[in-house]
Amino acid sequence: MKKSILIIVIFLFSIKNISSNENVDSYSLFYEEDGEGALILYYQNDDIFGQIISYGGYKWFKTTYTKSDNETSTFIQPSNLGISMNQDSWMQPRYEIDEFVYEFEEINNDQFLTFYSPEATQTIVGYMTRNESFSIASSSSVAWYAGTFIPIKNTKNLDDLLKLNTKTFCMLINDQTIINVKSKQLNIEDLTTYREPCI
Repeated sequence: MKKSILIIVIFLFSIKNISSNENVDSYSLFYEEDGEGALILYYQNDDIFGQIISYGGYKWFKTTYTKSDNETSTFIQPSNLGISMNQDSWMQPRYEIDEFVYEFEEINNDQFLTFYSPEATQTIVGYMTRNESFSIASSSSVAWYAGTFIPIKNTKNLDDLLKLNTKTFCMLINDQTIINVKSKQLNIEDLTTYREPCI
């Protein structure tokens, strides 16, 4: 019980810091396979926090995550295991995340799931290191969501996202939480040189 309370306190403090761009040392980027969303990992001192963004919103994303985190189960697994429309294939028991604390919010039709989970972020960093895509899936009593994410490790990956969905590309590189913060993989602090297609 004490561990859960501590995690929630750390998490709420982190959300404040992420939204104000304070104390975020660096970040990693991922885009959703269909080009409709993205994931950002924020590195802050010794902690890592994540945010999944659904640009324009998605009914099942919202329906799943408006349930509290103690009412959902979350799984992170290799992307090749999920089969379209087959819920069980996205949620294989060996890949279940033990504790996945999150907050859902909707701003101007975009949906944001900010989460704190050392197990989840360590797993995601592993996929980034190996340059492998992965899926994140969650189920509640009323709905389920699954998304496949691809690491952005170099400028070619940015170009791939630009070709897939220009709007998502522009929304992601202009995200206020990463302005003047160094990208861990791209090793640059300013993405303005990539903003020409967004002008």
